[in-house]
Amino acid sequence: VQVNTPAAVVQCQPVAITYSGGTAPYFLSVIPGGQAGATPLVSFPSSATTTAGSYTWTVNIASGTSITFQIRDNTGTLAYSAPVTIQAGTE
Repeated sequence: VQVNTPAAVVQCQPVAITYSGGTAPYFLSVIPGGQAGATPLVSFPSSATTTAGSYTWTVNIASGTSITFQIRDNTGTLAYSAPVTIQAGTE
């Protein structure tokens, strides 16, 4: 399983999180940047990520926060994106 690092993550704006491989369903979450095994800041419902592809998230974490996307597939395999810092939105 693999999760890609978005080019830009902007507060209050939608971002597409893309992932592939592994076995559905997928469990996607946002953790503090680079901290594998940390408590998720945001967890997405597995019902929204039942097939490989992408999930669109409207960013609801403060700008300046470093985050990593974590994905776990149905076999328990974990994968992580590179850390990315949330940018300030226009609102």
